[in-house]
Amino acid sequence: MKKVVIFLFALFSLSSMAWAQEGEEVSAQTTEDSEDSSEQTKEGFKSNWFVGVGEGAVVNKFKDNWFLGVGPAVQFFTGAPAAGSMFDHTNVGFNLFGGKWFTPDFGFDAGVRGVTFKDAMDDPQSYLNINLNLMVNVHNLFLGYSESRRWEISPYIGPALAMSNFRHNAHFGYALSAGLHNTFNMNEIIPYVGDKVFLFFDVNAFWNDKEFDHMEPESDGYAVDAIYSLSIGAVYRFPKRGWTTSFIMY
Repeated sequence: MKKVVIFLFALFSLSSMAWAQEGEEVSAQTTEDSEDSSEQTKEGFKSNWFVGVGEGAVVNKFKDNWFLGVGPAVQFFTGAPAAGSMFDHTNVGFNLFGGKWFTPDFGFDAGVRGVTFKDAMDDPQSYLNINLNLMVNVHNLFLGYSESRRWEISPYIGPALAMSNFRHNAHFGYALSAGLHNTFNMNEIIPYVGDKVFLFFDVNAFWNDKEFDHMEPESDGYAVDAIYSLSIGAVYRFPKRGWTTSFIMY
């Protein structure tokens, strides 16, 4: 019996010593890890810095890069019901617009188009299309800004308010406006003026609801009335014009 007690006491003592030694090793390892972590934290502030440089156009002020354009337009109407050829519904209108470029790539314009269109019965109806569009300068977006570029193309799209037949039973409705706006630098043709006054050529379409022409469609299916137009004229760019390119540090 005494031998059993002595054996158990010796086993318990050895186990306690082993646990104590293991605890000391874990504590020492934890201390080393804490020291390494502190050293890494101290070294991180001075070792993880970076610097870069780039070139880009600076976003302009609110008063910069505004423009105003005006010109005649050739337009034709198509809708439901449809009758006659495209030339039967063609007449002359106008295009007046103004806007601003926020960056060399993106801007907006607000415009008015009118004055009359020829419906399916070849009767003239008065109309106005007031539109607000988002513009994207494709040349600047993909090729970068260039002050001397001769030709720039800018697709645009936006909502519009369409009004027709003001004198009798006026119709008001919403429409969608979209098109391609082209500008041409005239500085080589008209020195000292051509960099301020640009020639523009605009291709536009706006789609209205089927009641725009005040004529009921032949069926109850989906139908829209639309006016397509080509306009040419002059657009004046107010000072400050152009963009300032600079190096950007980061």
